[in-house]
Amino acid sequence: WIEHQPSELRVGGSTPSGVAIRKAGLALLRTCRLALLLTFLLGPQLTTASDLLQNLHSGYLPPVRFRGAMEVAERIMGRVFGFVGTIVTLAIGMYIYSLQVKTLTPGAGSGNPEEAATITGVKNDLISIANAERGYLALQGKYASLDELTSGNYITTKGDRPPYTYDVEVTSGSFRATATRTTKGAPAQLWITESMQVQASD
Repeated sequence: WIEHQPSELRVGGSTPSGVAIRKAGLALLRTCRLALLLTFLLGPQLTTASDLLQNLHSGYLPPVRFRGAMEVAERIMGRVFGFVGTIVTLAIGMYIYSLQVKTLTPGAGSGNPEEAATITGVKNDLISIANAERGYLALQGKYASLDELTSGNYITTKGDRPPYTYDVEVTSGSFRATATRTTKGAPAQLWITESMQVQASD
């Protein structure tokens, strides 16, 4: 009776043990693909795929050990928080930068290019005066008036840029360079202090 049994029963892929081996092989192949994907995504955070496979069980369905999975999750979260921290830092830096170099726009009714160029020129003049005050302080130990800066060749800026006139007020530890508009329009005044930030008022 045994001699007449179909030969297919002896094929390894059809026996229970053969099926188990094939399933184990497929599971191992899937695990290798997962390891390679994680290695590609995480880069230096993970070692090679063979290092990841060392954390697998030896059963037919080899899941990643809980400890290894937690380590991977912690690495991913660390990268995410690092990225978020970088974005926040950049946002703060851009906000501070925008305050320092904020473009001053003329008031309503003065949107012509010539007026805008005048405001930009006044702003640059005030920054030049402030830089000259810093240089004068470094050499003379005090801040200087506008006449002292001009006579000492610390600045080439004239005393005005129509319709604005310039004035500098100094104390022992501070200065304020002011541009005042002599005609109607806005801004009525622009000024700068030792903080090196140009400000304006209507």
